[in-house]
Amino acid sequence: MSRNQVQTSAPRYFPLMLNAWRALLALTVGLFALSVPERYEQLEALARSTQLAEGPSLTGFLQTASSPGIYPLVVTGLEVSFVVALLLVSAGIASGRIDDWRRLFFSAVFVTYSVWVTPTLDSLSGDPILGPIGSLVQAVGLIFAIHFFLLFPDGRFIPRWGRISSVFWIAYTLAWALRPDAWYSLIDPFQVPFAVFATLMFGWLTGLVAQTVRYRSNATPDQRRQTRWVVIAIAGAVAAYGAVYLPGLFIAETGAARVAFDLFGVPAFWLLAMPMAFALGFAMLRHQLFDFHAVINRTLVYGSLTALLGGIYLGVVTLLGQILGPVAGTSDLAVAGSTLTVAALFKPALSRIQQVIDRRFYRTRYDAALAVERFTTRLRGEVDLGSLRDDLIELVSETVQPTTASLWLLKPLESAGGDASPSGEESTVERHTVRRQSMGLQTSG
Repeated sequence: MSRNQVQTSAPRYFPLMLNAWRALLALTVGLFALSVPERYEQLEALARSTQLAEGPSLTGFLQTASSPGIYPLVVTGLEVSFVVALLLVSAGIASGRIDDWRRLFFSAVFVTYSVWVTPTLDSLSGDPILGPIGSLVQAVGLIFAIHFFLLFPDGRFIPRWGRISSVFWIAYTLAWALRPDAWYSLIDPFQVPFAVFATLMFGWLTGLVAQTVRYRSNATPDQRRQTRWVVIAIAGAVAAYGAVYLPGLFIAETGAARVAFDLFGVPAFWLLAMPMAFALGFAMLRHQLFDFHAVINRTLVYGSLTALLGGIYLGVVTLLGQILGPVAGTSDLAVAGSTLTVAALFKPALSRIQQVIDRRFYRTRYDAALAVERFTTRLRGEVDLGSLRDDLIELVSETVQPTTASLWLLKPLESAGGDASPSGEESTVERHTVRRQSMGLQTSG
């Protein structure tokens, strides 16, 4: 969807849609924020029970990573990072002028999907009021995600049989939303019977087939360029879901392998699916899928920073736990050391990642910044006006790339004694023009 495609007249009921969109996003984000502390406590209790039940069989990395001081922090951090990454994508889609329902829908997809697929919101299931509301929000997340495949990028059902899939998934999802404890419920897509898993995978594959049909027969060249990376990224996320779910069918119910899978199988999905946000940002940036740059830049920078520092934190915690464990007998020192390490690396890592992102995705702006920096450095030591004039014209030509650029230099008249005339006397103006031609730059004075 290019910018020109989005500029359509808004229907009369669009203000109602806009208010509903705002209410849905506020409700979704608010519920997620409320559920994070409860989720942390659940993970902490899970880590303690695992240590008590499986303590003798846990060794090395597994023993350190499953400790109550580390496990809930890492898993909660991954879940929050995944949701925040998709929130940034949603903010990018909704940025600027909102006058088309497709912007509202596609931005809402990423917010609601993120809180459905993460188990964070499930921690509110015991609340008599927030529990049912959370189930409905999660159901909306699945419905929107399915319809993303069926409607992206122009908001039409192509092929037409997509309407059948739409009706089925709306009915099925609302059924389990009203009974989240039913065996067919998808409230937690990672803890479902194989038949339900197969049904969900069929829904994803149906959407991918619909996108393939649209891509081959109905999409314009611009739409093909815009959607290629998006579809590949989401297909990768679907494959990651299958890769996380299926091994659990073949791992023994007891032993270290089962403990490792139960504790870290689902968190591995967040690491596998996190590139989806980056790929979406890449598609939006390179092919003008939607009009924004700053938000997607922050998504790429801070998403990469989170993944890097999270990996460093986990690695340092494990290493220090192995070294200090026999001496201190506790993981508190390992957590403190890892926290200090990550804090020390934050600014240099942020600066380096920002440079890499700018050089890779914002090359023109990056080159312009380097050119300005070189000119500023030379300006401090250069005294020849002619050289400065040539350097300034070259800088403007390199950064702004105008067809024609002119430079006026005010040159005071010299008195008979050779001194410059006092202020207010008549002066001459020297004009220098640069024209960009096919054979290069020509300067006239």
